[in-house]
Amino acid sequence: MKRLLIALIAVFVVLTGCGSNNGSNNQTENKPQASNTPAESKQSTEQIVLDFPTYQANEPGFKDWWEGLIEDYGNKYPEARVEMTYVPNSNFINTLMTRFAANDAPDIIMLPSNNFIQIASDGWLAPLDTFMAQTDIPDTWSSLQSQMQLEGSTYGLVLLGHSVSLYYNEKMLKDAGLDVPSTPQQLIDAAKALTKDGVFGFGMTTTTNPNVYNDAAYWLIGQGQHWLDENGNYKLTQPEVVQAFDTVRQLYNYSPEGLSPEQYRQMFFDGKVAMIIDGPWVYAMKETANPEIAEHVQVAPPPFKVYPGRLANNLSLPESIPPEKKEWAWKFIELAASPEWQRKYAELTQNPPAMKDVLTPDIYDKYPQLKVFSDLSKDAVNIMPPSENIMKNYNEFSNLIQDAMMRMMTTKDSTEAILTDLQNQLNAKVAP
Repeated sequence: MKRLLIALIAVFVVLTGCGSNNGSNNQTENKPQASNTPAESKQSTEQIVLDFPTYQANEPGFKDWWEGLIEDYGNKYPEARVEMTYVPNSNFINTLMTRFAANDAPDIIMLPSNNFIQIASDGWLAPLDTFMAQTDIPDTWSSLQSQMQLEGSTYGLVLLGHSVSLYYNEKMLKDAGLDVPSTPQQLIDAAKALTKDGVFGFGMTTTTNPNVYNDAAYWLIGQGQHWLDENGNYKLTQPEVVQAFDTVRQLYNYSPEGLSPEQYRQMFFDGKVAMIIDGPWVYAMKETANPEIAEHVQVAPPPFKVYPGRLANNLSLPESIPPEKKEWAWKFIELAASPEWQRKYAELTQNPPAMKDVLTPDIYDKYPQLKVFSDLSKDAVNIMPPSENIMKNYNEFSNLIQDAMMRMMTTKDSTEAILTDLQNQLNAKVAP
């Protein structure tokens, strides 16, 4: 019934011309199609075009990696071409779900891992086990790859799993006589001291955005708490959890209002924000930042007793495209999983690759921050609740938390009252 309802909504959106995929149906109709199989299509004069939307098409480091990978794919397989398009992160899942429901799935799917269980359980993704059995991926990949399974089948290839780090402007802290914060209270005190003269002590997501959930979860898990208790029930009204979220509310006072993740990151590299807590991919922005600011950017462990982490994204194939197109799309994923492109992933994006033991000592010598990121990720605690039902309904779960956090930013309601309302809503709509 859920899939039927989604499909009816999607059809209505397309018919009224108000859809979010901006004419992608027409683009799909105009794509050259494979004749029968990849081998037979070599005889065709038409090139196979693989549709690949991503929210990373404009991100420093990732943009370079994707463009290089796409170019290499085209050189190795001139019969096919990958067409990458940019979709903003804030609208990515809604756009993807609309396309699934309208039977217009992309040929290559880059999926935020938060949404993996939800989309895989709806039957939108194709199993990858047969493809993977012909490679060494099962033996060489991160242990996080096991989280790409549902009911015994594998539906995605992990690209990035990570912890978070504290990025800080060393000069700002030194000029203020401050040490690098190693506890939540030290970070709050430093953020307060550094917020003056048009500069903010801390940057975080302060507008409606999926990243609001991540910010909240980092501070919750980082302070040794979690969404569920040992019996699998929500524990948001417990005093320790309320105290953890009170910490977040204090930080909102020292962060600019109305910022998306892209905006607070840019303000940090513009020297307008002194500290942020974020994933390893942010380091790549240092390459394009003002050199006078970039030279003072440093990375340290986050000021937590527990290192929060998560799966960031994965690559998948849609169930709905023809088998021959799946083969061409898999060749692209397989190339991304090669040692060459896994090493380039680390070098260009400054993120630990999913392939184990692929980085060489000379890479660590050249990029010492990669070792920091890797070490933090080893003991990271997943910010996602250990509940399959919650993950199947992740959008609703995270949206309710996002609404509660926005209420913390914009009202004087007590944290306890906000969390009590949130727990009641979660129990009613997304039971663990």
